[in-house]
Amino acid sequence: MGKTASNEQKKLRATAFNSLGVGIALAGIYVPMLGFYLGGLKVFDPLSMLVAGLAAIIAFFFHRAGIGAIADLED
Repeated sequence: MGKTASNEQKKLRATAFNSLGVGIALAGIYVPMLGFYLGGLKVFDPLSMLVAGLAAIIAFFFHRAGIGAIADLED
């Protein structure tokens, strides 16, 4: 496999990791915050805070995996 094809595979892998991170962040953090802001959620219970915290941590690690996937791109 050539250098260009290898770089494209690395970019696609990084895009997939970042997309997963954004999806997890949206589902676990921003949607509950929006529900609280709009009045659908009255109080943040401990379970929702735990889910939001875990989603933030998992999204961070997916983002770091995406950065690591493009770190060794060849010129």
